[in-house]
Amino acid sequence: MSEQTVHVARQGKVLGVMPFGEAVTRLASGEFRPIDHYWMPGMAEWRALSELAPPRRKPPFPRPVPEPAGLMDRMLGRMHPNAALAEFWDLLNESPVECLLGADRLAELERRVGFDVRSRCQKQLDAWYLQAVAAFLADRQFTPQERVNLGNLAATFGMSDARALALRRAAFRAHLVSGTRFALDRDAPPEAKAADIRELSLGVPLPPAEVEDVRQEVVGVHMDRILGEMVEKEDGEELLDPRSAEALEREARLLGAPLAEGTFAGRLDSAVNAWKVFRGPLPQVPCPLELGSEPCHWSSEVQLIQNKRIVTRRSYGGLFGSSRSIMGVRIRAGSYNVQRETEDQLTKIDDGVAVFTPRRVLFDGAYKNFTVAHAKITDVVAYTDAIQISRESGPDVYFVFRQDPEGVARLLRRLVREARR
Repeated sequence: MSEQTVHVARQGKVLGVMPFGEAVTRLASGEFRPIDHYWMPGMAEWRALSELAPPRRKPPFPRPVPEPAGLMDRMLGRMHPNAALAEFWDLLNESPVECLLGADRLAELERRVGFDVRSRCQKQLDAWYLQAVAAFLADRQFTPQERVNLGNLAATFGMSDARALALRRAAFRAHLVSGTRFALDRDAPPEAKAADIRELSLGVPLPPAEVEDVRQEVVGVHMDRILGEMVEKEDGEELLDPRSAEALEREARLLGAPLAEGTFAGRLDSAVNAWKVFRGPLPQVPCPLELGSEPCHWSSEVQLIQNKRIVTRRSYGGLFGSSRSIMGVRIRAGSYNVQRETEDQLTKIDDGVAVFTPRRVLFDGAYKNFTVAHAKITDVVAYTDAIQISRESGPDVYFVFRQDPEGVARLLRRLVREARR
């Protein structure tokens, strides 16, 4: 059904024909006057436009209690600040445009009270502005009319844009956070949630870049929590199957979650990669060694490092020295106590090729070759440039290489688990 049409007239002259909502808006803005008249099809006569005005609210802060002027104020011919603020409040309450006073009204007030209220009572006006913000957000809604009223108050109080923003920033950031969380927690399709968040973001009187930062932070935390509820844990790793990850990423993009490296997206990629290693088909790669029908799941050129026991001779007891006297007698000074110490040092053993098959780890080097059965491996640790393989017997083996040691360690742990089943 289309909106009703309203005819507006002033002193018998028609000002225009427009939708009902437009007439109400132009009346609230002050363009139309309450004493103007309106008529709609079906009415028997014209009526005062004031009947269309929505119920006016009082200023969203209490009226101060007037106080008599003190000695200094009387000497200077001016009112007490509270009395002046009470008159300010009365003017706002009677203004045809909600929360807005024109320059003429403000000049008249200044002449009557004897000083510039906006300058002398700046702290109280700041407090009024904050009270208005709290009142407008009390119902967790911030309507377009309330946004207009807040702007009107800032203009009436003579606030710069920077000052008004500084006063309202904390409250509206909290409002944006709580509103975004509420939208995200709704039992609704992602498209509906995105629409709610977009509408909320457009209505908040904060800089667009700041709104975007807050929105991304809240949505990012929400998506990270959802991801945490969906992943499986295995061997200390988070796993998520690619199909679920694809749906989650699509929702994240729709809601505007940050997808930069190191955020939710990085955790999602890591979980998918871990799933592929732990649950997906095992990779098969060309093998540089002759293994017959045995498949090869990983191969790389590596350095073989192992702990080697080193023996060190150390002398204790101070400096040692000797000299021969003129009489042919040798004189000794200090200690000659020498002890041996042993310590383990990581030492490069060889360069060669390492290979993983379904049953074993092989190393083929220039000077050394060996095989470790998966069933004999007790632990696999990843470093930034190497993996460490611990065995039931014998020293640990270190393979040094650069290409994704973390992923290689995951693969070997899976092969070890499957070999023990």
